[in-house]
Amino acid sequence: MTAGRSIVPLIEVPDESCGPALLVLSMSHRAFVVAFVHQGLNHADAARASGYSDTPGAAKVAGYRLAHTEAIKVAILEESRKLMAVQGPRSIKTLISIRDNGKEDAKNRIKAAIELLSRGGLNAVSEAHVKVDHHHHMTDKMKDDRIIALAKELGLNEGETKKLLIDPSKVIEAEFTEIEPEDERHRAEREGIEDIF
Repeated sequence: MTAGRSIVPLIEVPDESCGPALLVLSMSHRAFVVAFVHQGLNHADAARASGYSDTPGAAKVAGYRLAHTEAIKVAILEESRKLMAVQGPRSIKTLISIRDNGKEDAKNRIKAAIELLSRGGLNAVSEAHVKVDHHHHMTDKMKDDRIIALAKELGLNEGETKKLLIDPSKVIEAEFTEIEPEDERHRAEREGIEDIF
């Protein structure tokens, strides 16, 4: 009942054509679901078809309220799945005709081919690579210690190293010695390997 009048749906939905979710709804709610899903009407027009006021503002409010009622949302999903099961083969045939039409734009043909592959379970494999940066957990002191160690490896002097630090006042005094590269003969002599040369 709405404002003292009974709601008489324009669409009749018999019990035998209802799934479990649709079956529990009132006749006007069933009509709303069928009008919305199977006839493709918007919320306001589906409300009108289900017997609610055909006053533009009232139908819009009723349609919104009906579409957001939990039991009706479940029934809409149920009917949508039924519709897709029935319309699926026809939709596939449409995709095939687009894919195979040499006069169709190439990007539309590619989209149709991708949709067909996707529906057949042959989706493109997508990979996500996550790089974990362990340095974001380092304290400033840890970062400075790492900079000092790297500077030492690179042979930088103390003055150059201090410029790189986060907190130069906390520099650890370190002695840097530049080492000349050793040739094979000197290394062999130092290690007592004389018969190589």
